[in-house]
Amino acid sequence: MTFISRLTFDWTVIASLFTILTLFRLRGRMGVSQRVEFPPAILLLRPVDSPTASELDLLRRPVTYRGDLKQVVITPFSLSLPRDIEWLPSQPDCPNRKVGHLLFGLEQIERAGRIVVSIDADVSVTDELLESLAVPVSQGAALVSAAPRPVHSRGLPGRAARAWLRNTHHNFVALFWMRRTVPTICGKAIGLGTAAQAELAHLTHVAGEDLELGARLEAKSHPVLLATCYAKMPQADNLSWKQALERPTRWMCILRKQRPWLYLTVPLLLAPTSILAVLTLVSPSLWTLGAILTLGLVRSFLAFRLGEEWTVGWVGGEILLLVAFTRSLFMQQLYWRGRRFSFESARETSA
Repeated sequence: MTFISRLTFDWTVIASLFTILTLFRLRGRMGVSQRVEFPPAILLLRPVDSPTASELDLLRRPVTYRGDLKQVVITPFSLSLPRDIEWLPSQPDCPNRKVGHLLFGLEQIERAGRIVVSIDADVSVTDELLESLAVPVSQGAALVSAAPRPVHSRGLPGRAARAWLRNTHHNFVALFWMRRTVPTICGKAIGLGTAAQAELAHLTHVAGEDLELGARLEAKSHPVLLATCYAKMPQADNLSWKQALERPTRWMCILRKQRPWLYLTVPLLLAPTSILAVLTLVSPSLWTLGAILTLGLVRSFLAFRLGEEWTVGWVGGEILLLVAFTRSLFMQQLYWRGRRFSFESARETSA
């Protein structure tokens, strides 16, 4: 074997073993929703800074919940909402405006024994999702997070964005159960216990508030759990490559500052298949060809396990993630909904 062949073979074997370990840890981890006879009362907060047309549609959709539900949309903009949904005007002056909206809502809204649930405006709210977030909190969990799951994607960019969070190692279910120390969670749909609510006050300047919140709670031995239900996110049919790359690029920038060890695993373990395929073509051998085919097979099994469907779309998801990683290496500022942010350590400050 040449040096490149040996490197490719060893790297591919390690990546395959990593996937096999992930499959082993995922046994029995998904698919069982928590349903109770008397679901807890919920205060549902929907923080949003500048809603898109699709987000406005989701905010206005009726939600059927078996228990007592109070819904409040927290935004600077006056919105036309159904009668059972309240609007709370909020104009936070902190860099992380989502955290600012949530803190303002917790300060202004009477909770009266309700479990606080925060769900972003681009997530479809269902009875099952609400229960999967609220029930564990009512039973003592400090924080419960639902893994995001893009749905209704068309076109190559949309399918790649869908596969990234659905069929690759970057599915947040896989990230949560493969964590080395602190939990890796997504804040798109979360149930907030009293400890988590208290910690939010320290996160007004933090870019990745969900990662930092999980780390702070874990450090204080507060339970951080993964919901048994996905947070489904409808995607636009005409998604462009630029739009498809926005979310993973922001996530990579945050990982670079807050989870550097996880950040480095992106090209090494989470999304190396395209790199290894190129290296195999550069210096082919029976050993490397066999190794890359094995890697493709086990990653296809992982894609099926996570997405509940046989697909090769995970390849596009990995490529999207790898491109986002490469872009993040050269980015010191991000633009998000008309605002510019610069990253200093783990903090986000308006530029």
